[in-house]
Amino acid sequence: MPFSRQPVLACRALILVLLLTGVPSLAQVESDLEESVEVSRVLIDVRAVDGTGHALEGLDAEDFEVLIDGVPAEVLSVDWFPAGPASSAVAEEVKALAGSAVETIDPIVEESERPYGGRLIVFLFQRYLHKLRTPGIMRRAAHARRIVEDLPPGDRVAILGHDTRLELLIDFTDDREARLEVLENAIVVLHRPEPIPPGPEPSMARHLDFDAARDAANPEAGLLAIGDALQGLKGPKSLFFFAWGMGRMTGSGTYMNPEYDPARVSLVSARTSVYTFDTTDADSHSLEGTLMKVSEDTGGVYQKTHLFAEQAVKRVQRMLSGHYVLSVARPDYPTKRHVIEVSLTRKKGRIYARTFYDD
Repeated sequence: MPFSRQPVLACRALILVLLLTGVPSLAQVESDLEESVEVSRVLIDVRAVDGTGHALEGLDAEDFEVLIDGVPAEVLSVDWFPAGPASSAVAEEVKALAGSAVETIDPIVEESERPYGGRLIVFLFQRYLHKLRTPGIMRRAAHARRIVEDLPPGDRVAILGHDTRLELLIDFTDDREARLEVLENAIVVLHRPEPIPPGPEPSMARHLDFDAARDAANPEAGLLAIGDALQGLKGPKSLFFFAWGMGRMTGSGTYMNPEYDPARVSLVSARTSVYTFDTTDADSHSLEGTLMKVSEDTGGVYQKTHLFAEQAVKRVQRMLSGHYVLSVARPDYPTKRHVIEVSLTRKKGRIYARTFYDD
C-alpha cells in the first residue's frame, strides 16, 4: 500500500495550532517554575559586638559575608532582634516609630523567633563536692543570681544540675522569685528531686528524656540530653554553663568523651548557644580547652571567672542585648557536614555564630 503524507501533514498542522493558541511557550513554563521554586535556607543566629563587647546594631546583608565550606553563600535576609518582647511586637514598634519605609521581618525568620513571647535561657551547673571545686562554683552561683535578676520580663529560665547524672531543678518559668530560690540550692545536692511533671509549652520536662538524664554520667552526655530536649522547642536558646571542665585527661592530652559530637550537633540543631563560665580558680588549666570548644562550636563565648567575675558577667549580658538572624541560601553540596564562617565586611567587630550545620 503506497505511503500517504496527508495524515502526517494534518498532525503537524494540529500541533502548530495548539502551540499558537492554547499551549504555553517554553519560556512561560520556565518562568512559572522559577516563581514557584523556594530557595532552601539555613538560619544562622549571629551576635556582632564591637571592641567593648556592646552589640552592633543597624547592620544589613551587605555588612555580612558568609562562607559555607569556603564558598560565598547568598545572604537572603538579615533581621535584628533586641532582648525583650517577642519579634512581632518588636516589628510593630519599629514600624510605628520609623514609618512604612522600614522593611518587615522575613516571615520565615519571624515564625521561628521567640514563639513563646520572651527568650529561653537554660542554666546548667556542674556540681562536684570537692574542696578544690566547690568554692569557685559557689561564688559563681551568686553571679547567676545577678543574671536572673537583670532579665527582662517575659524571659523564661530552666535550671539543671549535673554531677553523676543530669537533674532538672526547675522547668522554664518567668517567675523571678522561684528561679532565685532554686539558685540558692542549685550547687549542693541536698536530695535527689523527683522528676518534674510536664507543664505547658515551653516545657523542658515535656521533652527531656529522664532516663537519658539519669544515665548521663559525664557533662557531654548531659549536654546531649539537654540538646535533644531543646529541639522540641522553637526559637533560639541560650545555655549558661557554669563548669570546671569536660573530657578526660590522658598521657597524650585531653580528649572529649564520645558523647560530645552528638551533643554539639543536637545543640546546634536546637539553635542553642553555650556561654561557658569557667569556675576553676586558676589562670589556666588542662580542661579549659574543652569548655572553650563547646562555646566556639555553638556560637557562644567562654569566660574565665576567677578574676574580675563581674566583668565577665557584664560582657555576656551585653552580648545578649540583641542578635541577628541571617537567612542564607543553602548550597547543594554532597557533603553531610558543612563548615560555616561569618565575618563583617564594612565595620570592625567580632562575630559569634555556630561553626557548622549538618544536612
